[in-house]
Amino acid sequence: MGQDNIYVYNYNTPDNPKYINSGIPNGVNIWTTNNTILTVHTHPFGTNSAPSPSDAIFLVKNYKNGSINIKANVAFGADGSEYMVYVDNASTFAAFCNNPSYSSFIENDGAYFKQGSIWRTEYDNAYNRMVEQGYSVNDAQSYALTYALRNTGLKVYQKKTGAFKEQKTELSQNNYSAKICP
Repeated sequence: MGQDNIYVYNYNTPDNPKYINSGIPNGVNIWTTNNTILTVHTHPFGTNSAPSPSDAIFLVKNYKNGSINIKANVAFGADGSEYMVYVDNASTFAAFCNNPSYSSFIENDGAYFKQGSIWRTEYDNAYNRMVEQGYSVNDAQSYALTYALRNTGLKVYQKKTGAFKEQKTELSQNNYSAKICP
């Protein structure tokens, strides 16, 4: 097992634009301010490298708590993979965060989509079906998240050949297909 680490980049604070914090696997504390633009953290050995619902929920919760400039949450996997949950459409993301349905987005502990919510249903259905279709657990997790977030202003990107590329997940006749945009 490894150790989770976090790097936060804040703009408009030239004397201290970043800080590093560490914690236990699945337990690093991340502090943000209204100047935070992005956070970078690790998914250590023994954990799935792909982003999880908590990586997206982190952005929503921090936006709602005053970090209105936050744009991305980047995860480095122990297997060398790199993912980014990114605010692709700021106005859609702001509308989503300020919508009363926000309360049905997050489970009380903030780590998963709320039971019974459309996001939980879509994520679980996509994840389970993709595993049945033969996708790896890592890919099923990543592409299920991509599918569940499609109307929130957030998108999932994966680093391929030196650049972050948008992931797409499509549903056709109860089968999900995953692709990386060029």
